[in-house]
Formats: sequence, C-alpha cells, structure tokens
Amino acid sequence: MSLCSCDVSLQNTGSPSCSPIMGVAANFILVPLIANDGTFNYIDPTATLNDAYFTALINEADDSKRWYPTGKLKNVTTDRADPILETFEDGSSVFIRDGIRNFTAMIIKGSFELAKQFNANRCSTFGIFIVDLDGNILGTTKTGSNYLYPIACDAATFYAKPVFTTDTTIQKIMLMGQWDVLQKDDDLRMISASSISAANIVNLKGLMNVYTTIVSTSTTTMVLDLYAKVGNIVTNYPIEGLVTADFVSSDTGSTSKMYNITDASDVTVTAAESTTIDGRYTLTYTAQTVADVLQPLIKKNGLDGVTMLGTTGTVI
Repeated sequence: MSLCSCDVSLQNTGSPSCSPIMGVAANFILVPLIANDGTFNYIDPTATLNDAYFTALINEADDSKRWYPTGKLKNVTTDRADPILETFEDGSSVFIRDGIRNFTAMIIKGSFELAKQFNANRCSTFGIFIVDLDGNILGTTKTGSNYLYPIACDAATFYAKPVFTTDTTIQKIMLMGQWDVLQKDDDLRMISASSISAANIVNLKGLMNVYTTIVSTSTTTMVLDLYAKVGNIVTNYPIEGLVTADFVSSDTGSTSKMYNITDASDVTVTAAESTTIDGRYTLTYTAQTVADVLQPLIKKNGLDGVTMLGTTGTVI
C-alpha cells in the first residue's frame, strides 16, 4: 500500500493527443533481474537496437546477463485481480493494496522437454520483457533511471504445463505465473517498434541445449554425435551444419580447438560432418597420448554447448 502525502494535490491528467500503446503480447523474454556481478539487467534506450544487439544478448556467455525468449506465444493474458479493500459496516471501503497480476500464455507444439526447462526457472529470480505483435517492448522503470528493466515476476508461481493433443486441439505448453507483488502497473513503459531496427524481435528464440555422445576416441580422431534432447528418444534431434570453427576449447574458448584435460592444453582440431549419419562429426588432431582425457565443446549462435561439459573421450 502506497502512503499518501499530505503535501500533494491532485495529479495532472493531460496527455499527448497520440500516445503509443501496446499491441497483442506475442513473446516473453525472460531475463535475470540481477547479474552475478550485482548489476541490474536492463535495456538502454540510447543503444542501437538492431539484430546484432539482440543476438548478442541471447548468446551472452554470462548466463546471468543472457536473454531467454519463449518464442512466439498465443492467447497471452495478463489480468490483475481486483484490489484488496477493507469494507466497513456502513458499506464504505478503504483501499489496502493492488491485486496480484497473473499471466498465462500458450506455446503451440511445445515439447515436454521444453516445459522441463521452463519449470527449472522457479529456482531463479527473473523478470520479463513483453514483446507485442507490432515489435514494441514493454518493461518497467526505476526511480532516477532512464533504462527499461524487465518486469519482476514471482518465480515461485511460474509453471509450464504440457497439454496433450486431443481430437480438436494440438499439443502445447501452458505458461502461467504471477508478477511480483511489488511490481506496479504505474511504472510500466515501452520502447516503440519505431525505435528498433531489428528484423523481427517477435520471433526471437532462446538457445538450445546441445548434448554429445562420444562414439570413439583414438590418438588422432574423435567421433561424436551432437543432438538436442527433443522428441524421438531413439534419434533425438541432430545438430547439423557445424564447421571446424564452431568447436572451441573449454578452457580458453579458442576456436577450432578442444581441451586436453590431462595435459591442461588446447588441441587444434579439424571437423568433418558425416554424410550418412545426421549430427555425427569426426574431429581430427595431432597424435595425443593414450589415456589422455579430451573435452569437446561447441560455441555457435543459437546453441548452448555447456551441457556437453563432463562428457569426455579417453584416448585408446
């Protein structure tokens, strides 16, 4: 409940004859409220808001500063419950506080694996930017700042519910949750699409986790399968189209490398994609010592190879 000041009169009610308004919400961008270095995450309206800007945030190496878009949403609602009032015997009431604002949305054809990823966010502290169909971005302000911050959410209420296909409906994920109790509608502002030069932020997607199975590791070659854990458990979803420069050292991040854990050194590799088995790659390198442990890793926009860490090959 906001305390009233005895020194303030009524507020002015004038507004421009044409004020931009939000359209139909179409994408949520989940963002940690505070990065690991203690700074708030925000959008600086004076930045050049182009494709490179948004691509960099989605692929940010520091996951506490990264953006996590939901992708295209349907049937988004953000209704605020009626305010809490105290009612007296004479029928009069006093405002106590705002009701809670709930949100729901659908991800059409969303997988069960994706729902699992969303539900893990209940262990985080995050907010959302809301992107509408016109490409406007809705966020919130802070006193004394000109930046646009993510709308604070109550992470404990965040839930992704898989919904099965029926005779008349398609499989989907229902996203639901609540805004933080302290998040006020009064503080909402937006960055208009006219100030954004990105191609299509409505369809922004988050990173996809990449997993690996080491098929074989010899003194000069490693054969590995790369895939996302989606859909058919027999084949999963193969990661195709990678080139040598997409393989990096897990220690230094250098491209065209992998890491020899035993020797604590980078190993230069050349990658060749299989023409017969989707998602299979052969890494070729100078001779390594038998029993050395090698760690492969990839880094490419749209993919997160961190889930590969810990899956290693031992030279035989």
